[in-house]
Amino acid sequence: MGAMTHDQIRDSEVIERYVLHKLPPAERLAFQEHFFECDECFEQTNVAARFIAGVRDASRSGVLAANYVPSNEAGALTSRLRMLRPLLAFSFAASLLFAVALAWLWFSRVPELRREIASERGARQESEKEAQRTLENSRQQLEEKQRQLEIERAEGARLKAQLDQIGNRPPDKDLIALANIPSVTLESSRDSGTTENQLNIPARTKKVLLSIPVELGRFPTFMVQILTKSQRPVDTVMAAKPNRRGSLAVSVPAGRLESGAYLVKLYGRKGAQQELLAEYDLRVVKK
Repeated sequence: MGAMTHDQIRDSEVIERYVLHKLPPAERLAFQEHFFECDECFEQTNVAARFIAGVRDASRSGVLAANYVPSNEAGALTSRLRMLRPLLAFSFAASLLFAVALAWLWFSRVPELRREIASERGARQESEKEAQRTLENSRQQLEEKQRQLEIERAEGARLKAQLDQIGNRPPDKDLIALANIPSVTLESSRDSGTTENQLNIPARTKKVLLSIPVELGRFPTFMVQILTKSQRPVDTVMAAKPNRRGSLAVSVPAGRLESGAYLVKLYGRKGAQQELLAEYDLRVVKK
């Protein structure tokens, strides 16, 4: 049997028959599928059920006299109205109590549940942000370790190439290529009196090296930012550490640098605090 309509429910007195358990199984199932989705029929069914329950309770308690028979039709109607008056009052009181309960749920429990849901959502979002920050910090630390490893390999290659030349042995071509990474030692414009530092990058160069002298012992780590003159970030090196000679060796992918002017900023870092120590003008010339 298909879904019922309001006209079918009204014309066939489906609600009254449903409350009195007089519907066939197929009609009962079809009506249940309808009134669980229809607020109007759901409310009418609840009112009818409470009314029938009130009548039965009144009959059991003696409010309705089982042997009362009116003398004529008008008296019968009047008597029925008198007998229904307490039932109507009972039904009204039950409906009022139900409305008060719904109002309490809506104005008290619903806002509280919404606050709890919002709090849980906020905690979950904060946890996801913290996990993302932890992942980003781990990624930056890994990149920094890779940079330091490349720098150490380059310095070791330079030393080995020098030793090979001193010993009059044919140098290792791969080590010489690694040692010949373009580099520049940055000097502050105010200290050197020059306008900028220049870095020449030959074709097919993969990495370049920036050497920055620093003061040992004041800061445990340093941060280096490379910016265009329009303040657009090009690269950032976190947690850089100086060597024993007091120099930072910063490795930068050559593909991130084009010919032009750049600004290099040096920050000293101690815990959560950082301090801008120097700024360097850098000109890149790619050949």
